[in-house]
Amino acid sequence: NLVGFNALHEFESPRSVFEVLFTRFPEAPEVVIYDNACNLASYSHIRESYFFRNTKFVIDRLHQKAHKLCSPAFDWHLVRELYGHNSQLLE
Repeated sequence: NLVGFNALHEFESPRSVFEVLFTRFPEAPEVVIYDNACNLASYSHIRESYFFRNTKFVIDRLHQKAHKLCSPAFDWHLVRELYGHNSQLLE
């Protein structure tokens, strides 16, 4: 398991999360749970599509309701491996 942190001097953005994932992981994670996963997926695939080719981006349960116009592909409930887990703790 990788453990680390990133100090944010401004608001959290897809760029911040992308930089942490791309610069600290030798391989992209299988699943990324993030409140703005829809934009993070787009941002990541535009910049490093090969690195993130197998990554599933999902919006955590708390923020899912605010993403009514986003694809259902980002729905937390569609990832079986996450059943029974607290999405906010995993974010």
